[in-house]
Amino acid sequence: MQCAELNLSKSSQKLSRVGRLFKSYLQLAIIGLLTSGPITKHRDWSGLLILTGDMKVLRNFSPMGLATLAVGLVAVLFLVIVVADSDEDEGSTLDNGLGKHIPWSRLDDGLAAAKDEGKPLMLIIHKSWCGACKSLKPKFRDSQKIAKLSKEFIMVNTMDEDEPPMDIYKPDGGYVPRILFFDPEGELLKDVINEEGNPEYKYYYYDELSIVGSMEKVAGLFPASSKNMLNSDEGDMPDSKPDKSEL
Repeated sequence: MQCAELNLSKSSQKLSRVGRLFKSYLQLAIIGLLTSGPITKHRDWSGLLILTGDMKVLRNFSPMGLATLAVGLVAVLFLVIVVADSDEDEGSTLDNGLGKHIPWSRLDDGLAAAKDEGKPLMLIIHKSWCGACKSLKPKFRDSQKIAKLSKEFIMVNTMDEDEPPMDIYKPDGGYVPRILFFDPEGELLKDVINEEGNPEYKYYYYDELSIVGSMEKVAGLFPASSKNMLNSDEGDMPDSKPDKSEL
């Protein structure tokens, strides 16, 4: 202990300038922490507000203490920013590489939305380690036809551990990738398969053409959904009442 105290005494002058620097840095760190949106929204930081109102309190800290406190506060601020950014980007990360321009939903939310909006649901099940899945992603993401048709569906994709375990989601096996279609009530449309694919893997899709074909087929089963998309694309045109034979 004596050795440590002696060394600390001798180095105190060298640390004095560092201490002053950390005081200024610490003030900025505290102010930044307090002005962070998530902090002021979700926490009561009245104690730190009092501290920033009277920075003389910091004089009670040794230079080493100030350094430790400053590093700790900066680390907390960094974590707050990271968490806030992840919350803001949560919706965009649902695409899992399949296209941020498509409005994706989680499976539970998607099933509820499909029922509420009367739209079919399209589900893509894939894995991050799967070579065929990786090959399919850019074809799906860059397709303008798929992007347009996606407006007729509630779009859902699950990757890795998010894959639902129920048998309804693997009607002929657990291979990946597989694409399934459901009606607005959540019933699997078993007959909507890749017509040009392997009959042993009916729901395996590998190119844009086969995906578009199935999407168009399902869209034809739900004309109300198709009309909603048409009206949204041609908003400047006058509305017309649908023929009863089309309903």
